[in-house]
Amino acid sequence: MSPSNEPSLLDYFKSLFSRGEAISVSKATAASKSKSKPKGKRSAAKSPAKNGPMWEISLSRRSRNLIGITVIALSTTLIMIPRLERGASYIIPILAWLLAIFLFPQALGYQISDLVPAFRAIYQRNREIVLPLSILTLVALIARFWGLSSIPFVLSGDEAAHGREAVRVISGNITNPFETGWTSVPTMTFYMLSLPIRLFGQSIFALRAFPALLGALTIPVTFFLMRRLANQRLAWLVAGLLAVYHYHIHFSRLGSNMVLDPLFAALALFFLHRALSGKSIKLDWILLGFSIGLAFYFYTGARFVLILVVAILLYNALLNPREFLRRHSPGILIGLAAFLISAGPMIQLALRFPDIFNGRVNQVGILQNGWLENEVIITGKTKLQLLGDQLRRATLAFNFYPDRTVWYGLKTPLLNPFFGALMFLGVGFASLRLLLPKSDPNLAYMVAWFWGPVLSGGMLTVDPPSSMRLITLAIPACFFIALVIQKMVQIAQGSLSKIRPIMLFALVFIAFAISSLNMYFRTFSPLQISGGPRAEFATITAPILAEYVEEFQVIFLGQPFMTWNFDTFPYLLPGTQAIEMPPNLDLTLAEEPLSQGRGVVFVILPERQNDLSVIQARFPTGRVEQISTESEWNSLSTLYFVESN
Repeated sequence: MSPSNEPSLLDYFKSLFSRGEAISVSKATAASKSKSKPKGKRSAAKSPAKNGPMWEISLSRRSRNLIGITVIALSTTLIMIPRLERGASYIIPILAWLLAIFLFPQALGYQISDLVPAFRAIYQRNREIVLPLSILTLVALIARFWGLSSIPFVLSGDEAAHGREAVRVISGNITNPFETGWTSVPTMTFYMLSLPIRLFGQSIFALRAFPALLGALTIPVTFFLMRRLANQRLAWLVAGLLAVYHYHIHFSRLGSNMVLDPLFAALALFFLHRALSGKSIKLDWILLGFSIGLAFYFYTGARFVLILVVAILLYNALLNPREFLRRHSPGILIGLAAFLISAGPMIQLALRFPDIFNGRVNQVGILQNGWLENEVIITGKTKLQLLGDQLRRATLAFNFYPDRTVWYGLKTPLLNPFFGALMFLGVGFASLRLLLPKSDPNLAYMVAWFWGPVLSGGMLTVDPPSSMRLITLAIPACFFIALVIQKMVQIAQGSLSKIRPIMLFALVFIAFAISSLNMYFRTFSPLQISGGPRAEFATITAPILAEYVEEFQVIFLGQPFMTWNFDTFPYLLPGTQAIEMPPNLDLTLAEEPLSQGRGVVFVILPERQNDLSVIQARFPTGRVEQISTESEWNSLSTLYFVESN
């Protein structure tokens, strides 16, 4: 077999995290630099035809065989999934799917044996930043793990529902990672969340541990992406701001999957920029396709990564269509193949059951659920006016409008007035700059990353701004703040020649960190408003009941406002069964456990406090324990213990 001109995996990894173009958001020049001519026999190799592709996909017999096995493995997965009954073992289709993902890069010439020297090369090329980036990532870890069980204090019903689904994975009740479960969330999410629960048990900490880890790992990914799109100084500032940004910290501390949105988007854009940078290394396109495909297995918002990548590809194609296709058509085909392999089972689900696959979108999308038409009738406004209102609310989530959900429940915009103004200036500058001649194409990455979710996760969904649907904007928000700071520092350098720019960047980071961390840990967290009053009641009550459930039968007085099946109770008190007391009291329900020698504890919701007097009249020897909260809900609930005779 003749030697290939395509760089090896070792060559790829040597340059994977190399310094990006030092462009400071100006026209990139790295892609236009001429490559040195090969030495020896390869110097006689013919250059590609003027109108031909920059590189071609040439496959050896071994590569063709591996591609054949990859196709067979993926086909096995897709054929078996519809034929397996619910609850059956999916180990064979899972292994076949993983085998397809594993073999595809090897089919294109990348060997596993090159990994060790490749990672050694990565370290050597980035040795000077390993320590500071590790320290920054450690800061991010501390900000996301410190007090994880109690901050946020409330275990929301949605978090607990994720936890219960993760427990179903552990118990074997969920065996198919290629479908959707609770509220159309892909079940792969629950497989991910189940890992710490297997290690640490069914607790709040275990449920939140993996998202906290992934939130911290987003910091180095963001750094390397920003270093490619702009320069190393800006990369440090963006990664630093994200590490201490309360918005990203909060969603990293929730037992859910939203924090994967910015992580997958950052990974995909990193590999996309490398793939389009002129090197056209096949592995970049492979990893780009895998990044997009794997995002389909988590939060619905992560599907935006595909739209984002397609938008940037179209933007680059419009700049120079013929040259774009000449240089990148083989890579796009490789990326598409990688996407189809990694996302294949979810694509199959979408084709077989579109209503299930798009269940969440159909629930919250104003075009799908009839909200827009109903609002026209209710308000008398036109559709255009309503869409304008929706767009305004979503766009100004960082500057003016507070969160409208209990996922965060912040009473202020997502940034304070100063940094919110800087971000808004950055968005405006970058968006307008793209409309001017000779604009920096790298700005398109961040502009598209901002406006895409504002439209799809804001304007076109109910109740904007909803913080959980916009969490992917945490990285663009930090970028636009850093962009404006960089421009201000450049302008001020003439009059502040004695002050080094790095010092000004450090001051901005410190000011942002103090403001953000103080707001989250000292101002917001004690309010205990995240999750809502029902979840707060369950979070406070469950640990108290845990001491008594073996000796006392729980009788829950919550209907019609709340039931015992509110997910926070079953997650925190696994296996505990409660008797639901209907609104019209039926105290005979307490007689059976009492006659069997077991005490009862009446759990009385604030709205049903009037029932306490009736219960006390029937069981006068009971003991009252009142539970009050210090949050803005200011609720008062009651536990009434009655010993057995």
